[in-house]
Amino acid sequence: MKRAIWVIVAAVGVCAAFPRDASSSTIPAFDSLPQGHVGRIPQKKPPFIAAGERTAGIVAAAPPKDALGQGPAWVTVFATEEKARQFRKTGAAEEPGTEVCFTTEDRVQVFPRDNGLPVEWPSFFEAQPTMQGRQFSYGSMSGGVEAVHAEKLVRGAPGKATLEMTDAWVDPDTRGVRLIRSATLPLVRVATGPSGIEVYAGRDDEEAQFVVTAPKLPDGFPRESANFARQFTRMNASLDENRFATSDCDHVRIALRAAEEKGPVLSVVQTTAFLPSLDKGDDEGARDKKGFGGIQGFRAIQSVRKRAVNISLSATQTDGDKEPVLSVAVGWGGREARQ
Repeated sequence: MKRAIWVIVAAVGVCAAFPRDASSSTIPAFDSLPQGHVGRIPQKKPPFIAAGERTAGIVAAAPPKDALGQGPAWVTVFATEEKARQFRKTGAAEEPGTEVCFTTEDRVQVFPRDNGLPVEWPSFFEAQPTMQGRQFSYGSMSGGVEAVHAEKLVRGAPGKATLEMTDAWVDPDTRGVRLIRSATLPLVRVATGPSGIEVYAGRDDEEAQFVVTAPKLPDGFPRESANFARQFTRMNASLDENRFATSDCDHVRIALRAAEEKGPVLSVVQTTAFLPSLDKGDDEGARDKKGFGGIQGFRAIQSVRKRAVNISLSATQTDGDKEPVLSVAVGWGGREARQ
């Protein structure tokens, strides 16, 4: 029976800033981590999806006809019919919401299309993915039916959560959506960081699944400007084999599998923490009752103190190890800065 040894590391001088969560005092062994299953991308896709087919949690919508212009159809994927309806009417999604994260098969960076085996979903998560319809160009057909993966982190009892996942085929031309599968992955919290960052872990067979949540924006930040806000909470990560991960939504999920012949498998998630203002006037003088509106709002945004944060995740199993060694390290990634 394999057992993982967990190590939580804090950079020098960081422990006081990142108080350890009481629920993380006893880190579970790998075999005792909650287990679930994350689906894979099936390579055999249907040629089309009928317009009337629907799947809860994945809705494809096109903008108004006068906004399409020439060329192939483009659709945007939403988690709810309400947001899709707004997009169909106005062509804009002012507040897309970030609690549901999407990824699509075209984001796969290494895709062995000729071996017939399922491929893992890429860790390239978006709050609002777009897809292109069929188009014949340069002697070949592009676009068409594409696999989409949606996942939402649902918190439960203190220190526990569940990742709810839905996979579906989406046809940009018909807007039809066909369910592939639904699955869940139970998780436990294994570390915390500044700005509400949390690290959860679970397992899928012999693979460790880490979920790192996005930092929370400061109180009063202009959440109505979603695209502007996401540039502050975006997460980027390095993976093995020169691959990378990114997310502009609620979380990023990283899968690590230890193997003796591979050596350490490491991923470093980079994001931003928001620090309390040192000048009381920055928070109360520049900010009026409407939040970050107008000139006062611009000054308040400039006053936001932020600092880069690195969350390091690793899986190692050498010849001398009888079990995988997993680690989670949270530390500063740079000096403090202001916007």
